[in-house]
Amino acid sequence: MTHSTMRLILPRIGTAALALVLCSGFQTTAVADEAGQARQRTGQTMNTDTTRTATRLGGARAMTRPLKDLPALKKWIARPRAQKDLAAVMDKAGLTSVIPQVTKIMTDADPAVMKEIQFPVGNTYDWMALRNGGKADIVRNIRWGGKKPIDAWQFIVDDMDKTYTFMVPRICGNLTLITAEPSREKARLDAEKAERDRIERERLERERAEAERLAKAKADADRLAREKAEAERLAKEKADAEAARLEAERAAAAKAAEDARLAKLAKEKVDFFIDGTFGKQRRLLEIDGAPSIAGYCDKLFGLKAGVDVRVGDGPWRIAPGVGVALNLDESDRTSIFAEVEANRWFDKGFVGFGVGVWDFNHSDNVAPTLLFHFGREVYRAANENKLLLIGEGRLFMNDLDEIDNAYQFWGGVRYVIR
Repeated sequence: MTHSTMRLILPRIGTAALALVLCSGFQTTAVADEAGQARQRTGQTMNTDTTRTATRLGGARAMTRPLKDLPALKKWIARPRAQKDLAAVMDKAGLTSVIPQVTKIMTDADPAVMKEIQFPVGNTYDWMALRNGGKADIVRNIRWGGKKPIDAWQFIVDDMDKTYTFMVPRICGNLTLITAEPSREKARLDAEKAERDRIERERLERERAEAERLAKAKADADRLAREKAEAERLAKEKADAEAARLEAERAAAAKAAEDARLAKLAKEKVDFFIDGTFGKQRRLLEIDGAPSIAGYCDKLFGLKAGVDVRVGDGPWRIAPGVGVALNLDESDRTSIFAEVEANRWFDKGFVGFGVGVWDFNHSDNVAPTLLFHFGREVYRAANENKLLLIGEGRLFMNDLDEIDNAYQFWGGVRYVIR
């Protein structure tokens, strides 16, 4: 055989082999000449686009033997292998999410759901299942070119995203997706919702119009009432003026007495406060089971409460309190503390210092502390309660020679209850 003859034959053999591989579980026939005979044997022709034409179904690539009726379909799909093949086909097609719905419909084989159809010659479908080397597979973009329509059952699955129209040919059981289109059920529900919304808008519009009518009627009645009241007021204005003068004098006297009372209370007031803070400590601690004192750097969340007492008539206040420093790294190193603050208050905040005792719940690590802190008001309620941002630092005075390992600081908020 010459090289030129080989060049003519090899492409045609390749075309026939490709058509045979892409056969989606259906058998086909051949045409004349080498490439044409191969296409006639496979029953497919390659179009100018990616759609292929099939002329026969069944044979070695069928998913099952011909199905006589729906009970036969139900019996076949109940087999574990059939359901495994169905799941494999749906996975390959990218429809894993609707496997349970498709399986249930085919398993129930309800004639009210699975309608008998004749799939027309010349129509196309998205994909069809087949056996490829004994394994479940699919082939896509097929046009039916047989001599007569396909005798099949058709059913529909709608997952509110798409409406899938499937068919199951009786001759082979090869599940086929005819079309996938935007969800009809969602479109129906959307249309129903739009209609309900329209009816609701019209109802609200009628109610609004009625409300406006009633409001206008009320406004007219109110206007007449105001005119009548104004006439009565003018008639008794002279007598009321004297009564108003006397009432104003009584109100002024009552206000002066109340102001004096409030001023006295302001001088004598005892406030309460509660702090919430977050920060850290650096300490030299003796921990049970440890051979020696070690340095620890721990994150803390602090809660503290106490009273705030004015000293004389000046800006200084004394504030004793107790609190807990919750150790966020090692809960067994949580510390309870007590201290007394001396604070110089300004219009919107304070600065101060204090002394205290830290960690008196651990006898081996109890330490006196020196406190420095400040606060800035960020909110004041109508009842004079106020919220401040605060920052605090402490030195552990029993380890001042190791000050770089004996300090604590945190920041947060203080709520003062007047």
